[in-house]
Amino acid sequence: MSVISHSNGTTLVSSEESRALRLAAYFTMAVTAFYPLLFIGAGFLTILLTGDIGIPDLSTRAGLAYASQFPTAATIGSLADGFSHVVFFVTFVAVFAVLRRRWPVRATLIVVGAAWQMVVGFTKALTSVYIITSLGTLYLATPLSGRGAFLPVGTLAQGLRQGLQDMDT
Repeated sequence: MSVISHSNGTTLVSSEESRALRLAAYFTMAVTAFYPLLFIGAGFLTILLTGDIGIPDLSTRAGLAYASQFPTAATIGSLADGFSHVVFFVTFVAVFAVLRRRWPVRATLIVVGAAWQMVVGFTKALTSVYIITSLGTLYLATPLSGRGAFLPVGTLAQGLRQGLQDMDT
């Protein structure tokens, strides 16, 4: 008998699916539960080492200067934000596997929504990494008198990132 069953003893999943669900549940408990703590800890470490959070606001001079001085920290911050979607996707797949026999439409909607969130999260992460490092490099190479010209471009890049952030939330 499966560990996942109704109160009347009928199983929700087959015995071979039970092992996969247990692995997904262990992954959820071991990784997903502690990922926000890891993300917050990495944020505090980035603040201690660089003086600012890992994802700079490109619409300000300080954000552009941060992106030019600490491109590795900005890359790690953006990729960590995008990787969180993969971690939570595994949890949603486990929920899908449990619900698919009893409520197939609801389960499919859950997994489609999770896949959409993961795609948009990765798009946001990769776009942010490319834009942050490119603008930071150009900002650093430009003389002080011409750096103000990057503010409108930085505002546009920040708006794009915020739009993608709103889509994956």
